[in-house]
Amino acid sequence: MQLDLISRATPLNNWLILPVLILIILLIFFKNQKRDWLFLVKSYFSYYYFRQLEKDENFNQEPQNTIKFISSVLLISTTCYLCSLNQEKSYFFQVLTGFISFNFIYYISTVLSGFFFNKRELFNEYWFFYRHFINSIAIILTPFIFYLIFYPINSNDLQVGFNLFSALLIVLITLFSSRVINVFKKGLQLEVSLFHLILYLCTLEILPLLGFIWVFNLEI
Repeated sequence: MQLDLISRATPLNNWLILPVLILIILLIFFKNQKRDWLFLVKSYFSYYYFRQLEKDENFNQEPQNTIKFISSVLLISTTCYLCSLNQEKSYFFQVLTGFISFNFIYYISTVLSGFFFNKRELFNEYWFFYRHFINSIAIILTPFIFYLIFYPINSNDLQVGFNLFSALLIVLITLFSSRVINVFKKGLQLEVSLFHLILYLCTLEILPLLGFIWVFNLEI
């Protein structure tokens, strides 16, 4: 009985604690020092504040922005892994590889879209807004990551009901919806073809989300 209690006291995913702490420290260290956290929240829901943030984080800060983005990608990948019932380490690296590949494809697609539609400045801005979205999601997920490390998910947590994961899902859907609406409005303001705008949103925004939901359902 004692051995059983001791084995349960050690989290299965305690090997993630140090890497997660390092990633969070990097996010905090490279945070925009000119703006507070409230401004960062506003910059997500208001394109006006986002443009101010974009001017602050110019190309002179590109190395810092890249480090923040990579850290955020790793944190989100960790969350996806922890939300699955598959807790094998090999699966963690599968999730990580998949999410990194998706972001690489997203970047290439955004660059090519700017070239084909002759709207390079607009699509560069879309890419910056996407990175801002990823950074925001990673910050929000931080407390959930530590919770999932110490209290691994089980089948009961996945049942329908308003719990911690339902609250997280509502927040993520709100942020995603806000992003899609802002991108759509900005595209209309700059007179991007409605057909091309809808094609872009369906291909690079909505379709990947549906694919993620499908894969996640298979894993749980």
